[in-house]
Amino acid sequence: MNSTLTTYGLSDRFKQEATLHEGLFLARVLEQHRDLYKVVCEDGQLHASISGKLSYEADDSLSYPAVGDWVMIDRTDGNSGNAIIHHILSRKSVFARQAAGTGNEQQVIAANVDTVFICMSLNADFNLRRMERYFIKDDNPELLALEFSSVFLFLINLSDTVSDIDHLENLLHLYLKRCLKTYKV
Repeated sequence: MNSTLTTYGLSDRFKQEATLHEGLFLARVLEQHRDLYKVVCEDGQLHASISGKLSYEADDSLSYPAVGDWVMIDRTDGNSGNAIIHHILSRKSVFARQAAGTGNEQQVIAANVDTVFICMSLNADFNLRRMERYFIKDDNPELLALEFSSVFLFLINLSDTVSDIDHLENLLHLYLKRCLKTYKV
């Protein structure tokens, strides 16, 4: 394999699994735009779409490629059109949150990540419910990041713009201590 993929986190685990898919090429998903993906393979970056079979067999949103996934594509050159994603290799981790709304659908944020940073501003757009979707699963106070082996860091900035920071800090501490340790710096 080209060292290009090593810089994107390719490990022996994924190299070995990729050998099971003869005639296809290993790539990593860099971006997702609805039905179009940007992937990187040994020859560089190109656009890709999922195969009809992969789409037909998908049970839910977790069955589709996400940023960070290692996938098997049919070509490494975009000159003859978009590559086709035929398989998603086994994920070592999935970072998903509860999708907005009242259902229990999961929204995949990223896959195969080692460290998760979530940064939220305490500006006028701050929304406690949005923050909650990163931590709560099925109405149980359970840190979603603990479902996979990652370091999980939640950063809150612009605290100097809040008039009653002590009240907000107490609220956040009470809310988050159910899920994780908090540190004041």
